[in-house]
Amino acid sequence: MTSADLVRALWERIEARDWSGARALLADDMVCRWPHSDERFEGGDAFIAMNRAYPEGWRITILDVAALPQGAVSRIRVDQAGQAFHAASFFTVRDDLVHEAIEYWVTAGSEEPPEWRVRFSRSRSGLCSSRRPQLRARSRGPFRITRV
Repeated sequence: MTSADLVRALWERIEARDWSGARALLADDMVCRWPHSDERFEGGDAFIAMNRAYPEGWRITILDVAALPQGAVSRIRVDQAGQAFHAASFFTVRDDLVHEAIEYWVTAGSEEPPEWRVRFSRSRSGLCSSRRPQLRARSRGPFRITRV
């Protein structure tokens, strides 16, 4: 099994609530860090217990998994109760087990872009706020930015 296959299997087992199957893919001394909230989950058992304790009603969609020289990286989406959460996760894999994970989680749409950046961007759903510009296409040629 490649490192990317192992990470995909981990997410599939977590989605299926196959906790013992997911645990079998983790090293006993596995460490997962969440820099965005300054949390650290030490041990495969703690990582599984945290995921198992998360309030029910969620669904994981695996968006991407790619191999890295020492492991794999994944991008997932979790939908629950009308909210979407995204995670970019970087896994270190040795001896066919996950030994380390660094995950960055964000709630979709939870942040407004800073004022200096709004003129360059567009959200997938349209405007994020009253100050965000919309992109309008000319009849021909590239997009231009106009304030609405």
